Amino acid sequence: MLAKYPKHKQLLVQKAKERNINLLLMPPGMHRHQMNKTTKYDTKKDTIFWKVEFIFHCIFKGETKGEGDNNHGDETVNDKPHKKIVLTVDRVPELDELSKHLSTIFKRHVSHSAPSETRSALKHFRNAANEIKDNVIMLMKKIPCKSSEPKYSRVDVNRNMCDILKGSSIIEFPTVDVVLEQDLENFPLIIQEIK
Repeated sequence: MLAKYPKHKQLLVQKAKERNINLLLMPPGMHRHQMNKTTKYDTKKDTIFWKVEFIFHCIFKGETKGEGDNNHGDETVNDKPHKKIVLTVDRVPELDELSKHLSTIFKRHVSHSAPSETRSALKHFRNAANEIKDNVIMLMKKIPCKSSEPKYSRVDVNRNMCDILKGSSIIEFPTVDVVLEQDLENFPLIIQEIK
């Protein structure tokens, strides 16, 4: 099945497997595969560089939803407005702690040049030093699982990508769901079981 992919993709899957990571590739025409231009294996450094997608889930209690744009998704969860802000980091070295790259996201997206909606939503997840707050929970979906009964595992942002992904299956690149602890109860339709 891997034979239809270029040699560098085959090598990437092989090197991920050596690290006990089951990297699954979508067919070349699929959107997620086309989005993934930066997950690569560097032979000289013997390092996998990951594209990492962060989905910040914002539940607004008693607030109205704003207008969305390309990286925002509006919906409701238990009749409360729910906004998803999707931000990505390209070329995360497998031995870097995830927290380092979250700080970079915060610095980049809380500046005045970032959309006000993004700045406003991210303030709930970061402290003054652009670090992740203590009441923030990071989750990764377990694969395979039923789409009607998704299962998630917690992610420790102070660990590196290699440790976080070890023993996991990933489709193209990792996606990390970011939720405030107090909002976790509002996700029964999205998050059924967390271990």
